[in-house]
Amino acid sequence: MAVELFPYGWNAPRSIPARDSAEFAFTTVGRDTFHVRVAARPVSLSALTMSVRAGGGRSVELSGAPVEVFDGTDTKDPAGTAFVEDEGHGVHRIFIELNCSGQQWIFTADNTADAPVSMNAVAAGTDDEATRPWIVLSQREDRAVTLGVPPIPCSVSIRFQNWGTGTLMINQDSDTGTEGKYTVERVDPDHVEPGGAGTLTWAVLIEDNTEDGTSVGQAIKCNDPDTSHALVRMLTDTPYKAD
Repeated sequence: MAVELFPYGWNAPRSIPARDSAEFAFTTVGRDTFHVRVAARPVSLSALTMSVRAGGGRSVELSGAPVEVFDGTDTKDPAGTAFVEDEGHGVHRIFIELNCSGQQWIFTADNTADAPVSMNAVAAGTDDEATRPWIVLSQREDRAVTLGVPPIPCSVSIRFQNWGTGTLMINQDSDTGTEGKYTVERVDPDHVEPGGAGTLTWAVLIEDNTEDGTSVGQAIKCNDPDTSHALVRMLTDTPYKAD
């Protein structure tokens, strides 16, 4: 099956109020195993209880021991066998061994914490495919960079988080950005576990021909497969003029 995301597109996680629940569904196609990872944020409040039902069957609370899940039409042969395990970093891994394909599986995440929790999920036919990083920038608007006089070292930093279900890896190389105005100076750290955060710093290459208001697009090189998550624009606010 293709990788499925919840919420669709991963533009924002789903918020679950305290002592409330959220329901989401995935459909299995052409696989004998089903892998789902659910990420809860913040990690300190990731007290989710996971349940699952197949088709029109009854909901079954999941634990570390495999349980049979029936779809409501066949009372003898289960649609599959499922269990959940806590992988740490706020990630819950659900594994389902399927007995039939094309079945819709409905998951319920109960927030047992006394505060709201944000949640997102990935479903896939393999364990690796369900391990998906998600880079989230602290702000998505332009970065204003002021170039000083006389020429002094300038840099701009961006905070980022990993809201995904797998380790985020950022390629810390020295390639300059568009038009050669920015270069990666530091990534701290360059490997971020789910729920973790870091700082990315660019050095600003001062040029005497930099125009006021120049906007430069940057793409953070990382293993998030959705490249739109890693886009940021740099804005040169005040140019440096050489004597």
